[in-house]
Amino acid sequence: PVLNRKSTGRVDLEVVLVNRTPALMTGGTGWVDPEDKSFFLQIDGKTHISVDGVLKGPCNFDISLAITAPELPLVSDGKAVDMSVFEEVIEEALGSVLPRAYVRPIGKVGTRPTEKRITIKGAIYAIIEGVYNDIAAAGIGVPPRMLMYRCRPQILEMTGREGFDYQTFINAVHDFIEDHPEKTADWRLLYDNRGNFIEPGGRRFGLGTREVDGFLARLSDEQTEFEPTIDGLHVEHSAGHLRTPDNPSHRYSAAIFIEKEGYAELFENAKLAERYDVAICSTKGMPTTSIRRVFDHLARFGIRVFCLHDLDEAGLRIFNTLATDNRRFQFQNDIGLSDMGLRLDEARAMDLQDEPFSSKANKTKKRDLLRSYGATDDEIEMLVDQQRRIELDAMTPQQLIGFIERKLEEGGVRKVVPDEDTLAAIYRHEAYQHRFARAIEPDMIRIRDLLDELVEKHQDDDSLVADPPALSDAVRQHLQDHPTQTWQEGVRAVARAHERR
Repeated sequence: PVLNRKSTGRVDLEVVLVNRTPALMTGGTGWVDPEDKSFFLQIDGKTHISVDGVLKGPCNFDISLAITAPELPLVSDGKAVDMSVFEEVIEEALGSVLPRAYVRPIGKVGTRPTEKRITIKGAIYAIIEGVYNDIAAAGIGVPPRMLMYRCRPQILEMTGREGFDYQTFINAVHDFIEDHPEKTADWRLLYDNRGNFIEPGGRRFGLGTREVDGFLARLSDEQTEFEPTIDGLHVEHSAGHLRTPDNPSHRYSAAIFIEKEGYAELFENAKLAERYDVAICSTKGMPTTSIRRVFDHLARFGIRVFCLHDLDEAGLRIFNTLATDNRRFQFQNDIGLSDMGLRLDEARAMDLQDEPFSSKANKTKKRDLLRSYGATDDEIEMLVDQQRRIELDAMTPQQLIGFIERKLEEGGVRKVVPDEDTLAAIYRHEAYQHRFARAIEPDMIRIRDLLDELVEKHQDDDSLVADPPALSDAVRQHLQDHPTQTWQEGVRAVARAHERR
């Protein structure tokens, strides 16, 4: 067992013996998923072994695999063995021995001492704080991949490995942040936008760290208020002060999460968001921490979530994991998740075209997994036995819009009308504006006549036209003093300074 119970275990397959002879192939590497209590192993880069739900927690394994068989399928003249035909028996054997290996105490009689190696996570824990502080000194944040590249040489040197992947690195970084909240309180890891969130009316933001932080900071459930004041009079007059907090429930009652991008313009042309007062969002692939944060905060305002997905394993997994806690994020609120589809009975009703796909995964395990996602027997047969799937793209634009509309109506989604106090505040503001405009209309006529006279008086006044001096040096000096401004702003500043003098 590993010391840190939240980490991912290491799996090394260093020796493969086939009929008592070392197989002509590389070994295998894998990992242990602490959440699913699952074991994964890849042999020779081709054969995939997985054992689900047999472990009590994260752990490290060193494996020697020996296979004895009366007949061996070879994949080359060098007598390398095709290991894929042994997948099921290897999985069965490992499923039996792994739980016993996990609880076997190191150092007692009958056990072999293991060499202690520095793990990737251990190396990251040792260096990450210093590396982050070094490259984050400018105070503008750090993209995670940039952090990984700075850490990589030291990690490889400390562990003796030739490489590691980004996901392993970022998981360890998140664990370090969780384990050291005080040290990392002011860290700013900047994730790229992996999707968009579009509100009715067209306001949108990307699902990256900074934009999500800004959106969540603006949310407020304070009361809309109107104050009948006249602060000043301009030719384009305004009167009364209306304070409208950014309460999302006053603009939409639900959000549609789509597992893929590319439909935004279609939905915009159909005015889907405006007609039903719903927000529309999507990510590239599996749900991100950013979208989970958004949904968790919106749930405080009663905003429900609908999930629209393909009819395949990935789509069903996305729906089932969208509202599920993970190592990086735990929900504080119930987001009211509803499955919008696509499901097999709906696809058949629309006579949608299915398509083939290839999978070498264990069919028994695949059936169990899909059944845990809520798939029907017919869906499991299509996805596992027939290896066929149906995507949203099989619909026509009209079909997709009609499909979503039916789902929203069945879910009780209607146009938003906020509380009576909010309506009354807006009403008082609008009425005040109209009444104020009527009250000052006679005076405004006289003012406009006076303005016309002033324009006529000065429109041919040559003294108002300036002859500019040489500007290049003055503008360059201004930009040197104000490096974040543009040259246009520099010219305006120079002109204002000259006119004041």
